[in-house]
Amino acid sequence: MEEVVAARGYSFEIILSNSFFKPTFSNGILRSPRILFELDAKYGVFGDSLAGLLLSPLEYIDPSISGLVDSYRSSVVAEEAIGIKSMLGLLSTIISVKPELYIISRMVKLSELYGAIYSNILERRGLEALSYARKLIGLGKPRRLYSRFYKIVSSSLAHKMELSDLIREYRLLDAPRGLVRSVSLSESLDNIRIAELHTGDSIECTRLSILYSVYKCVGSRGTVIVKDYRVSSTKWIPAFLASAPTVRYRVDYRERALAELIYTKLIGRIIRTPEIIALHLGRASTIAVKEHIHGSPLVEESNPRYWSIAGRALAKIHLANYSLGDANPSNFIVDDSIALVDLEQARRASIREKAWDIVTVIAYSHLLGLKSGLLESMLKTYSDTLGEDTRILAREFKKIKYWIPYTIMPYMLPVALSILRRVGLLE
Repeated sequence: MEEVVAARGYSFEIILSNSFFKPTFSNGILRSPRILFELDAKYGVFGDSLAGLLLSPLEYIDPSISGLVDSYRSSVVAEEAIGIKSMLGLLSTIISVKPELYIISRMVKLSELYGAIYSNILERRGLEALSYARKLIGLGKPRRLYSRFYKIVSSSLAHKMELSDLIREYRLLDAPRGLVRSVSLSESLDNIRIAELHTGDSIECTRLSILYSVYKCVGSRGTVIVKDYRVSSTKWIPAFLASAPTVRYRVDYRERALAELIYTKLIGRIIRTPEIIALHLGRASTIAVKEHIHGSPLVEESNPRYWSIAGRALAKIHLANYSLGDANPSNFIVDDSIALVDLEQARRASIREKAWDIVTVIAYSHLLGLKSGLLESMLKTYSDTLGEDTRILAREFKKIKYWIPYTIMPYMLPVALSILRRVGLLE
C-alpha cells in the first residue's frame, strides 16, 4: 500500500494512498484513499469530513494537491456566501462581510471533527491564517453533491465553536457606524439567550404584545427590548392588503429589520429613538436588541400637551420627507418629553405616505377608544407646524383611495372626516 504525505498543518498530516480502505483520523493523522479524498474535495460527497482539513494553512509535501486545495476552498467560499447572503437578504446592502467569515462558517459546521485544530490555528495566527479567502470571492462554484450531514470519519478533536462568538471577536460582520453596535450570525436564535448576552444572568422577560414578538428583558446589567422580526411577519399581511391602494407595507422580516436600522438613525435626528444595540441574524429570523426607553405609551396619557408634542414631531418628520408607515400613537413614548419606537415601516415619503400616516393615526385612535379631544390636539398642532404643506395634504384627503379601509368600519368614516375638517386638514 503506497502512502504519500500530501500536506501538513500545524498539528496534523494528510496521508493519501492509491489503495482502497475506510479513511481514518487518529493522533492528528488523516489516512484516506486518494480517490475518496478527491471526491470529497471536488463534490463534497462525505460532507467535507475528509477535505475539511484543507481549510487550514498547509505546507504542501505533494505539489499536485495544491490545485485541489484551491478548487475546494473556492467552492466552500461560494457555498457559504450563498447561505450567508440569503440570511442577510436586503441587510446585505448595508452590512459588510469579511471573506474570512465564509471559511469560519464552514469550520463551525465541521467543529465536531476538527474544532480543536481550527481553534488552535485561530489562536496562533488569527484571521491572517485565513487570508487566502480574500482572493477567492467569485472564483468558485457550489458543489452539487455537498452534504454537511454525511461524515465518513470520527475524531477525538471535537471542540465546540460558536459562530456568533467568532463574529464578535474578529468583527466579521459590520454595519455603518451609528446604525448598530454589533452584528452577529447564528444557525438558530433564542430570544432569552440573546437577552442574557446583553443584560446578564437572572433575567426576566415579559412579552409586550400578543400580535408580535417583542420582549422587555430585565437583567443584572440593565433592561433591553428584544424584537424578533420573523415572528411578527404575519401581522403585516392584512395591513399589506388594506394599504395596497396607497402604500406597500413590508412583510419580509429582513426588509423590516433593515428599515428599522436605517430610519431609527435618520428620524432620530428629529425625535428621540431607541439605540439599536445589536442585530442577531439567523437562518429563519432576525432579532434586534434595542435600548429600553422608560415611560408610558402616549395612548395612556391624558395631558393634551404631550399629544401636541407628538403632533409637532410627526409634522417635522413629514417636513423632512419621512413617514412612519405604521403611525400608531402607542409607538410614541412619554417620559419627560416624547420618544418614538418601532420604525420598521418607516420610509422616504411622498404626499401619499404622509396622508396615510394621518389616516392610520385616526384609525388607531378610534380603535383604541381614545378621546377625540386628545387626537384633535395632536392633529391641530401637526397642521399648524406643517404650514403651507397643509393645503396640499387637504387636497390629497379628497381621494377615495385613503378611505377604502374604512369600508369595514363605515361608522368611523364621518367622524374621521369631521376631525380633519376641524383641524384644517380637509377642504
